[in-house]
Amino acid sequence: MKIGMVFSIVLYKVSHLPRSILQWNIDPSRLLVKILKQIDDDMIAEVKALKIVGQFVASGMLKLPVARSNEAKRMKQGGRKITSRKVREVNKNARDSSLNDDELFELKPVIVMIKMPGTPLTHTPEYISEKNPESKRRMMGDTLELMCDRVGKLALEHRFVHRDNIIGNILVINEGTEIVDVNIIDWGGRYLSSIEDDVTWDDLMGWCHNRWAVYVWEAR
Repeated sequence: MKIGMVFSIVLYKVSHLPRSILQWNIDPSRLLVKILKQIDDDMIAEVKALKIVGQFVASGMLKLPVARSNEAKRMKQGGRKITSRKVREVNKNARDSSLNDDELFELKPVIVMIKMPGTPLTHTPEYISEKNPESKRRMMGDTLELMCDRVGKLALEHRFVHRDNIIGNILVINEGTEIVDVNIIDWGGRYLSSIEDDVTWDDLMGWCHNRWAVYVWEAR
């Protein structure tokens, strides 16, 4: 498993979730798990931010197989092609070996979070099929307007700002070509910044609309 990636959850054991979460009766399809390299300030900040915005479910340590990742790394460094057959061989060798669990597995920190509704604008069928460039720009402009409004409100209420507002991190709720709402995702601590007490709404809007203008998203 690639560190830093976010994965969907197919199923989970009820006993693995905090009691406060069980009452939500969450379907596995609504959960995501992010695997991290280590517990550090960025992870702690992400957990705090996810709690604030209502997307946090749980965090802890997950046991992952060591053999597959280490063997794949060695093959990559040696210029060898990694195939699905080779991965199966590695896993079989690991199972057949006399190594104990501590040698076969390692613990990695994970964050379990709510999968927010919506789709990145450029992945929506309506945006893809739209032939008029001006209509596409309007959809993008409306998305950015809603995004900056959401970022600004969160910043003034909680005194931190979400800076990683790339297209993939802004999920749109649309009705045809009309953008009716957005959800912001990816609250990694590296892209969160606290703000001073004297920062105003106008300051935030000036920054957001300049940093994330339509031409910026189009260039990406």
